[in-house]
Amino acid sequence: MDVEKKTSKLEVGHAVGHPPPAPVKTVLLVDDDFDAQLLIKLFLDCVGFVVHAFSNAEEALAKFDPKKHDLVVTDKSMPAMTGMSIFQVFGPVAVRPSL
Repeated sequence: MDVEKKTSKLEVGHAVGHPPPAPVKTVLLVDDDFDAQLLIKLFLDCVGFVVHAFSNAEEALAKFDPKKHDLVVTDKSMPAMTGMSIFQVFGPVAVRPSL
């Protein structure tokens, strides 16, 4: 088999005939349930997202950066602040159809 031919066809970090990898997308994840947060984080990691996970809304709000975070995933009901309340605090942010 021509293993050398196949492995020598690399251009700028990707195989010839294949598109370069998509830019990394970053997710802000907020969930007070550790098990749910872990499961969601593992899934998002596996499909290529960088995940910044927080267990409460206050920490997440302090770290949220609309220029850095492409997507926000939040629990609907948490003790101090609901998921909908988090979005109300964020205010209008740009929709990114590329996600």
